[in-house]
Amino acid sequence: MRAVAVAGLLVVVSACGAVDATESSEFESLQEDHDALEADLEETNAELDEAKVDLAVSEQQAQELDDELTVAEEQVEAIETDFTDFLAYQFSNAGGLTEAQAECLSAALVDDAEARANYFVLLNSGDPASEEATTAYSNLNDVFTDCGLDLPEPPDEADSTASLPQAMADATRPVEVIGDSLPVPQTADISADPAVGTPAPVLIGEDYEGNPVRIDAAADGPTMVIILAHWCPYCNAEIPILNNLRDQGLIPEDVNVVAISSAVNPDRSNFPPDQWLTDMEWTWPVLADGIDVDRQVFIGSDAFGVSGVPFTVLINSDGSVAARWAGERDSAETVYLLEQLT
Repeated sequence: MRAVAVAGLLVVVSACGAVDATESSEFESLQEDHDALEADLEETNAELDEAKVDLAVSEQQAQELDDELTVAEEQVEAIETDFTDFLAYQFSNAGGLTEAQAECLSAALVDDAEARANYFVLLNSGDPASEEATTAYSNLNDVFTDCGLDLPEPPDEADSTASLPQAMADATRPVEVIGDSLPVPQTADISADPAVGTPAPVLIGEDYEGNPVRIDAAADGPTMVIILAHWCPYCNAEIPILNNLRDQGLIPEDVNVVAISSAVNPDRSNFPPDQWLTDMEWTWPVLADGIDVDRQVFIGSDAFGVSGVPFTVLINSDGSVAARWAGERDSAETVYLLEQLT
C-alpha cells in the first residue's frame, strides 16, 4: 500500500514538473518577444525624434528663406521707388514735363519692362529719325497718351530746314562739335560712367553778344562745363551755390568754368536766358546752345550726353572726361573733384 502511494506521488510530481517546464518555455518566448518589441519601440522613438529634429530644421530653414524673400522684396520695392523718383526728377528737369506727367511716365517705365526697354532705345539713339528710334517711339505711344503726352511726329523732309521762331532764334546760336558725342549716363554713380577717360568733344560757338566761345580743355586747361536751362528750378538753385564757391575762392584758379545755356523755351519762366543769367550774377563765359532742327536736339546738350539739368562735365587738361553728373551735388564733393583735375 505504501509503495502504491509513493508511486502515485511521483506521478503527480512528474506531471507538475512537466507543466512548469512548458510554462517556463512559453514565458521565455514571450519575454524575448517583449524585449524585441521594446527594442523596435526604442528604434522607432529614436527615428521619430530624428524626424522631429529634421522637421524643426526644415521649418527653421523655411522661415529663414521666407525672411530672406521678405528682405529681397523690400529691397526691390526700395530700388523701384528710387528709380521712379530718379526718372521723375530727370523728366521734370530735362524733359520739362509737369510733375504729374513725370510721375506717370516714370511709374510706367518701372512697371512695364517692354516700355522701359523702348525708353532706353530712345535714350541711347544717336538719330531720333532712325528706324530703331521710330519703332521705339511707336511702341511707347500708349504710355505717352496715358500720361497726357503727345507722341512726337518725325519731321517731314520739307520741314527739316524750317526756320526757328524768332524768339528761339534770338536765344540760340550756331554750335560746331568736333569729336564724338558722349553717351547718356545710365547711372548716377560717377565711377560707373563709361565716358570717364574718353575724349570730350570740343564745342565752338558764341555767347549772347556774339563773342566767340570755345570749350576745349586740351587747349585751355582743366574745364568745368555746366549745362543750364532758364526754366529749371534746380538750375536756379545751383547757380547761387557755384557763385558762393567762386566768392569763397574754392574753385581752383587753373580751372576754366563755362556754362552752356540749353533747352531754351520762350513759353517757360525766366525767358530770355541771357537776362536770366545776368540776374543770377553768372560771371563766367556762356555758350548759347544751338538747335539741330533735323534731329530736334540741342547740339551742346547732345554732345555731352545730358540726361538732366543742371548737368556738369569735368574735363582734364588732356581733353579726357574726368566726371559727369546730373542735378545738384554736395559742394565739398564738387570742390574735391575739381581739385583732382589734371
